[in-house]
Amino acid sequence: MRRASSDEWRFGEMKSERDVARALREPQRDLWSSKHRPTDRSIVLAERPIDAMSFEQTRGHQTTCYLATGSKLDARQRDQLRAVLGDLPPGMSVVLAFGRDERGRRLASEVEALAPGIKMEGAAPAFGARWNDQVQLERRHARSLDRLGPSRA
Repeated sequence: MRRASSDEWRFGEMKSERDVARALREPQRDLWSSKHRPTDRSIVLAERPIDAMSFEQTRGHQTTCYLATGSKLDARQRDQLRAVLGDLPPGMSVVLAFGRDERGRRLASEVEALAPGIKMEGAAPAFGARWNDQVQLERRHARSLDRLGPSRA
């Protein structure tokens, strides 16, 4: 993650190792949520806060609220998701940005089953298993191109 591209108002500042650890960790009991703006037009669900932040860096437009569910939904989290999805304002789109693997597909199916009347879009990363993996791979690729210099790129 590039700190300069992070929406610190929405996600909070990354000042300490504790802040970073919190972003890397899966939610344990409750869903994790970014801050919401009245102008948000979509809600994106990811497994960890860092994947939500990475999705925003890669595909976001600062018009999205984010939730992190963890990799395995418990009864409390399913109830929280039902409440959130059932209370979405009209026109709000839902994006399932889980991993590009069996676990991510299972989570997407579980969430879709919680609110069958709501259309949801899947958005798996193109590279790596999770959105943060994609950001890291893109950054490594950009650095390798920088080392080649402008005449070779």
